[in-house]
Amino acid sequence: MKMTDEQIIEKLEQLECIKPNADWAVLTEQRILASLPEGMAAEPVKRPLSWISFNLFAKPAFSLAVSVFAFVSITASASFAVAQNALPGDLLYPLKKVSQNVKMVFVPEQEKAIAQLELAAARFDDLSKITLQEKNQGQKLAASIVEAQKTLAVASKALKEASSEDKQRIARQVVGQLESLKIQQEAIEQTIKTDIVNDVQKSDLAESAAAYYKLYLDNEIEKLENSSLTEAQAVLLLEAKDLLAEGEVEDALNIVINEIPNQAKNATTTPKTEGEANQNQ
Repeated sequence: MKMTDEQIIEKLEQLECIKPNADWAVLTEQRILASLPEGMAAEPVKRPLSWISFNLFAKPAFSLAVSVFAFVSITASASFAVAQNALPGDLLYPLKKVSQNVKMVFVPEQEKAIAQLELAAARFDDLSKITLQEKNQGQKLAASIVEAQKTLAVASKALKEASSEDKQRIARQVVGQLESLKIQQEAIEQTIKTDIVNDVQKSDLAESAAAYYKLYLDNEIEKLENSSLTEAQAVLLLEAKDLLAEGEVEDALNIVINEIPNQAKNATTTPKTEGEANQNQ
């Protein structure tokens, strides 16, 4: 159908309402000014060039997506925070394990053994909390024991795989952490009247830790040999060296960290007898 002159004029007037895209206008202005000879170009008007038109945020679908993403992010963060207090058998406990495992990924290789022992201590702590609960749920207790055993197995492997240099450097930390774990284990086993770690697992852990104990004891014995000892302490030190040579690491360790220091305390705190006092006079 042929348009009349009046209709054509009406359509042209409607075109005046159409505005160009703001980003397109800024880019076009910049191109025109850049093509002008030097000295003719006027100072360009500084307008912000948006990467995405802000009109996009007004779209319902996009706004909904942003809201959902924000909600999920906040909920996930809150869940991970709450999960740090979860215990084996709890709904959020898997989240706690995920966060702990993620942290372990970023631990330097030379620190893995200590980090795994610290994680084992955390598992024992979880188990201890369950044993102290008034309503001690059998399922939770069983799950917690399994978690402790698994973590000890991984720690044992990490101890074996450490380099000789790392063993030398972290021997004191390893021995301290393992002795602390033993105390935790014994306290829990007395409470629940059940062994947490079986004989095979104990043997595997002892084998993995043997080199660390030897390095620690060699260093401690050398320190004691270069220090002032009483006659009783010197006898104990010889006994510790003999036990270590025979492979009796635990007995040697007990003498070095308990009996010899206790001898020093006894020597300084034991009161003099009446006969000794008269001799001094």
